[in-house]
Amino acid sequence: PLYFQANYRGKIIWALNREHLQYLIDYLDADIRTLPPDFYETFKTMRSQSDILPTFMKTAKNREGIVKLLTKLLSKNP
Repeated sequence: PLYFQANYRGKIIWALNREHLQYLIDYLDADIRTLPPDFYETFKTMRSQSDILPTFMKTAKNREGIVKLLTKLLSKNP
C-alpha cells in the first residue's frame, strides 16, 4: 500500500507523494478548472487531469469530502 492512501466511501484514494497530494487538493478544490483552448492540439499525446481522475472524485457532491480527506493525509508525518 502507498503511504498516502485512504478509503472514501469504499473507493481507494491515493497520492504518490506530497506534491501529488497537494496537486489533487488544489485541483479538486478549485472553483473553475479550465484548460488552454489549444491544449489538446499542442499536447496531442497528453490528457488533462479531468480525463484521468475517476468520476466519483470530480462529482460535486464528493469533492468537499475528498478534499478534507486529502488535507488530513497531507498533515500525516512521513
